[in-house]
Amino acid sequence: MAKKGKRISKHPLITSERLAKRRVDAQLADDYYLSEEGRAEMAKWKQESEKKRGGNRKGSGRKSIYGTAKVKTSTAFSVEVKEYAEGCGLSLSQLAEEAIRRTKAFRDWKKSKSTE
Repeated sequence: MAKKGKRISKHPLITSERLAKRRVDAQLADDYYLSEEGRAEMAKWKQESEKKRGGNRKGSGRKSIYGTAKVKTSTAFSVEVKEYAEGCGLSLSQLAEEAIRRTKAFRDWKKSKSTE
């Protein structure tokens, strides 16, 4: 199988004629998309593709560990508590939540809430 054109690479399919044709095709595509008609087509394509992706969907997103969403609050901890949490490999939020959930008062409160 003979290839036409001068070889400009060790790859058997790359010849100077093929490379020149690709450059011409790329220039024609650039000229089209820089034209008024091409820009309108690109804007339409972009608008259509944005409709198809993303957005809020029911049931999407990361699920909570305890089954309910968390509420952001601001708390202050001592340096010792912060160092302890880092040493345990926990965030302050995780440490506080685990400590509260382990208390008898919280467990009793949760039981009384579920029986209501």
